[in-house]
Amino acid sequence: MEREHQFSIGYHAGEPLGFASVDKQYISPANFMIHKLYVLPSFQGKGIGKEFLDYLTMLAIQTKHDTLILKVFVKNQNAIRFYQHRGFRVIGEEVSELGKGYTVKDYVMIKKIGDDSLV
Repeated sequence: MEREHQFSIGYHAGEPLGFASVDKQYISPANFMIHKLYVLPSFQGKGIGKEFLDYLTMLAIQTKHDTLILKVFVKNQNAIRFYQHRGFRVIGEEVSELGKGYTVKDYVMIKKIGDDSLV
């Protein structure tokens, strides 16, 4: 299966304010994986993350995907609340090796497109 990875960068007054990274073929062709969604701290709380998520949802719809998936660090409560407020739900946990004995535990979150996808 060929994977389709894409990056998107948001700008304000010509300066980058955040970025997103997605995989349009994550595990199965129907899954649209959001690998990264970062907004600079000075732009957080201003609706930029929601705009990114809306854009990614629209992109997923245009490319005929029906499921959004992401992973978020279990201790990142702000991000977890952000995604839950936008219709994502936790479906499991995943531990990843970072090397040299370090690991990180993430929640795997999912959202079916059409379940209030543009909240």
